[in-house]
Amino acid sequence: IYPLKTCAFISLLDSTEADPDEVEPYDVEVAIVHELLHVVNHSLSFGEGSAEHLCLENAIHHTSTLLVKMRRRIRELESLGRRRKAA
Repeated sequence: IYPLKTCAFISLLDSTEADPDEVEPYDVEVAIVHELLHVVNHSLSFGEGSAEHLCLENAIHHTSTLLVKMRRRIRELESLGRRRKAA
């Protein structure tokens, strides 16, 4: 995050570089939302590895996953509604 807090550089993995042994498969949408939540919460900076840092990472991880799942479900329902209207 740059000093004026008006922009940030976010670097993402290519899906082919993701560790296949991870518990959850790599999802670029979740990764983007996760990193954007870090930008929004930049004032909550804690020491790397501290309990506070781990709690923040956990909260951001779960929030980003939930937001992406919710958006995908909304799209799915909208698509289903359009198909029903067309039928």
